[in-house]
Amino acid sequence: MYTKTSTHYSFLTIVFYQYSSERKAATTGGKTIKEVDKIALRRWRKRGFYSENVLVKLLQKRGCRAVRIPVSNPSLSPLPDVIARKDSDVYAFEVKNASYYAYFPKQQIDKLFRFLNELIPLAREQKHAVVAAHLGKRWIFKEIDWSEWEKDRLPEKVRILKRDRGNVVFEDAIPVSK
Repeated sequence: MYTKTSTHYSFLTIVFYQYSSERKAATTGGKTIKEVDKIALRRWRKRGFYSENVLVKLLQKRGCRAVRIPVSNPSLSPLPDVIARKDSDVYAFEVKNASYYAYFPKQQIDKLFRFLNELIPLAREQKHAVVAAHLGKRWIFKEIDWSEWEKDRLPEKVRILKRDRGNVVFEDAIPVSK
């Protein structure tokens, strides 16, 4: 007869957990779901890291001074992925790596403007918040207008599709998206 004593209940819980863990390990090639999730997270982070480094090298080849901000976790700090300077202009980039489309949430765009507003002592005409999508071998850049941020009218998401054209034209800094 089944009684709900804490010892018996604990034993059943342990047996069920071991059974389900063995079953999950068998269906994922000997790795537990937790291990598979960790591997997928590492791959996802490496993609972003790779795109950020590619953008820095691209900017440097085009005559910009650029650095990647090494923040590996989402934070509330107003830090962009990449900062670049060309002459007297400063660019704060949010970078996404995708195959066909990339979404930039409002919170990440807001962080770009907060960074530029709070930490860069220049006129607004010299500060640029740019979202950059690395879509295969193609880069698409869109600058977000200061007036949208000032009026608190940032869109919930900015979407860049592979077929889109960017709205950023740099002289020698970055090739124009076509």
